[in-house]
Amino acid sequence: IAPVCEGAVQHIASRRFEIGGSDLTRLLAQELQQSNPSINLNIADVEKLKEQYACCAEDQRSYNEKRKACQVEKHTLPDGQ
Repeated sequence: IAPVCEGAVQHIASRRFEIGGSDLTRLLAQELQQSNPSINLNIADVEKLKEQYACCAEDQRSYNEKRKACQVEKHTLPDGQ
C-alpha cells in the first residue's frame, strides 16, 4: 500500500501487508457485518462486492484501460467546491 499525493506515489511511505486474497475478503465481510448487523451476507456476496468495487492492474497499460472504462463521477463539497 502506498499513498498518492498530487498524482505521485510516495514510495518512501509504502507498506507491505502479509495478507491478501481470502484475508481481505474476510476483512471486508467483517466490516460489512459491523456496519449493518441485520444483513446476512455469505462469502459469495462479499466476493461479488469486492470484485465490483476493487480491481488490480497488472501493468500501466491495463490500468489505463480499466481507468478509461470507469464512469467519471463529479462531486460537490458542502461548501460548493
